[in-house]
Amino acid sequence: MAAPALADACPVSCHCRWKGGKKTVECVDRQLESLPTTADTDTQVLDISGHALTELASRAFQRHGLLALQRIYVSRGRLERVGQRALSGLTNLVELDLSENRLTAVPGAALRDVPALRRLSLSGNPLERIQRGDLGAVRELTALELAHCQLRIVEKGAFATLLRLEKLQLQGNQLTTLAAVDLSLHLHNVQLQSNLWHCNCRLRELRRWLRQYPVPLAVPPRCSAPRRLSGRAVHNTSATELACAPDILPSDRLFEVSLNSSVTLSCAAEADPAAELSWWFKGHILKDDPEGVDGGLFITESSELGVDGGGAVRRSQLVIASAGEHDHGVFRCRAANAAGASTADFRVSVLLPPDTRSSGTAPASRSHLALPVGGSLVLLAASALLLLGALAVRRGRRLRRRRKFSTSRDSGSGESAGSPTGGGGGVGSRAMSRDTTLTDCHEHQLHELPRHPPHCARERGPDVLCDASETVTAVTVERDAPPPMEPVVRAVQDLSWPPAWTLHPTMSASHGNIYGPLAPPAGFGDELPAPAALKCGPPPRWAVPGGRGQPGVAPSAVFAARLVAAEKPADSP
Repeated sequence: MAAPALADACPVSCHCRWKGGKKTVECVDRQLESLPTTADTDTQVLDISGHALTELASRAFQRHGLLALQRIYVSRGRLERVGQRALSGLTNLVELDLSENRLTAVPGAALRDVPALRRLSLSGNPLERIQRGDLGAVRELTALELAHCQLRIVEKGAFATLLRLEKLQLQGNQLTTLAAVDLSLHLHNVQLQSNLWHCNCRLRELRRWLRQYPVPLAVPPRCSAPRRLSGRAVHNTSATELACAPDILPSDRLFEVSLNSSVTLSCAAEADPAAELSWWFKGHILKDDPEGVDGGLFITESSELGVDGGGAVRRSQLVIASAGEHDHGVFRCRAANAAGASTADFRVSVLLPPDTRSSGTAPASRSHLALPVGGSLVLLAASALLLLGALAVRRGRRLRRRRKFSTSRDSGSGESAGSPTGGGGGVGSRAMSRDTTLTDCHEHQLHELPRHPPHCARERGPDVLCDASETVTAVTVERDAPPPMEPVVRAVQDLSWPPAWTLHPTMSASHGNIYGPLAPPAGFGDELPAPAALKCGPPPRWAVPGGRGQPGVAPSAVFAARLVAAEKPADSP
């Protein structure tokens, strides 16, 4: 009589029966989009696995009068959200299966309405984190299933209230560590395999728990990292092997300091065992050096307990008493222990005063400071040597010209005594009817020597000498003296009429712009001055015998022989 009555109250597409002494409604794989509304209010077990629900709204079961439920199976569906009061009124609920859905967080708020819950399955949901307090309301829990949930973090204290926990499934996740201090002493079924266990100092508690409380392990958890322990069973490692590489704590890393000011760099690293700290600059290790250059370096160290009592924090301070240009750059802090090493860079910028800043920025470092300065000095020295060498060569050439000039002058004087034009009185015997005046010589006056090298006719600058061979037979001197000495005087040896200026046949000549005193030409009783007397300067005054004093300078053409001057006859063309 009871069975037909139960069947008559069963929702469409569901099977209603007594199962295990419980009144059960099974709607498996029916893709229900809502809870069955016609289920008997005294239903004790509801199984809608394979559903299409996306949310369990607040008071969803209470609205349908399903307050007698003891077991609820809402697995293998699309459930994404569980309302804060979705389980309201279910005070008899002892088992809740929400596995293989799309939940991204533990419905901790909803669990507060089911304090008598004994089994909770959240396996197969994309959970990444179990927070402390998520399971705090279900203290009677004996079985917790969190397998294949993509878990990365289980916060310390997350299992602290689960003192009756006997079964814990955490296999198939991405866990690297687990605070075993939270694990119940009543556990006898633990699944920890297929995780990314990082066998370092943070796994020492789990190792100790596994060795101290032997539990049946179908597959033992194994180390995934570091490489030296990869594949080893966690409980088979030693405590010393489970070391933590140094982790340098955050701090200021950029410093700007004025020249000759002090600066302090602080580096702290947490490690287990404690790390050894060292300071490096440009590839060289730094030592405590109070007497060093520019006030020296001071390095101090201290140690303290690590965060939450784990490991140790060692701190090192580097003090630069007086920052100089050579301290500009990157200082590196290195922390190392048996598990590995880590580094942190501290950049120091030394600000230079404007009057000492050569390129707008501070020098690169101690080791690079001398390179540009040394190179500049070498270049300057080389330039000075080249300049001195050029001046020496130039002076040597002048001295050779002057020696040649002196020798030619002496030989020319002797030869002119027997020349056809000279004789005893030579041209000097000719009467001078008026004063003889040399024209003013302009600084860049051109004097052409027809048989000189081509460049001599183009030379304009002062103090340039060009040698001419002894076969030169003519030279032209342009003069612009006021009357009566305006005409251009030509000295041509082979002309038939008497020249005004005559060169000896063996005379050699030099061309240049050498200025200086010029004595009256030969034939008037005086000699040309020695080359040493020729120098640049204002024109002096000299007098021709029988005439008035006239200003004059030596023309740019300096002849290395006696010049014979004569009055041009009035009747000559």
